[in-house]
Amino acid sequence: MPHKIKEIQTIHEALKGISYDTWFILDLDNTVMWSRLELGGDAWFGSLLKHACEHIHDEQTANALVIAIYRTVQFHMRTQAVEPGIVTIIKALQAIGIPVIGLTARDEYLEKPTVRQLKDIGIKLFKIIYCDGQHKGDKLINFLSQCEELPAHIAMVDDKGKYLKQVADMIEPLGINFTGFRYGFLDEKVKQFDMQTANIQLAYIKERFPKSVQDAIEQLHLVPEEQADRYSPSLFAHGFFQPGSRSESTSSEPELSEFDRAQELKLT
Repeated sequence: MPHKIKEIQTIHEALKGISYDTWFILDLDNTVMWSRLELGGDAWFGSLLKHACEHIHDEQTANALVIAIYRTVQFHMRTQAVEPGIVTIIKALQAIGIPVIGLTARDEYLEKPTVRQLKDIGIKLFKIIYCDGQHKGDKLINFLSQCEELPAHIAMVDDKGKYLKQVADMIEPLGINFTGFRYGFLDEKVKQFDMQTANIQLAYIKERFPKSVQDAIEQLHLVPEEQADRYSPSLFAHGFFQPGSRSESTSSEPELSEFDRAQELKLT
């Protein structure tokens, strides 16, 4: 069964082929949400990894330092919806019984901050599949193998085309119709990413980190000490969850649809 991968610029374009027997699968970073600051996003992670590999000759050590910093940063970062309408779209699909599933390159270690970031913008998904940078098609197939019923159609939105192809290739033998959407809404903003600004923001927040992570930041020579003092503390505050914040307990928690509740019970 041939699969289709289309280029889209807005999330609304992905809705045209959705029907009652569709599962709607969404990448998270740069598709559903993105960091309020330069720090914490996909472009920052890629630049951080490149920087680490240039300064640390041992690849395993460089990767370990980057993962430690990235994970810790995510526990503090607030996000925003990529498009203002994405929250309304997700809730509307859930309300009519369309399963909306997250399929992210993040690892399970980041489950709590990921759920918190989504909740902060008003989203709760029935299921999030954490791929830990591995093959998204393999991870989705593993999830589908646990489901009592399979969809007739999967529509998937991701800002990276390679992940769409991974999923398309893996589900083709199952006879599931697949439509992939390579989502380019943030393409230009990603090109404008500024690592120097991200390092300034990192300097602002790093004192909240465990000493081992602060040491990793110093080992990679990411932030000169004086940078954090050049800017008002209020300049970047909107991009971070504040210490002692009650955001988790006071924000209204989006409800699951009845379909999602039923699907959740099938997997337990």
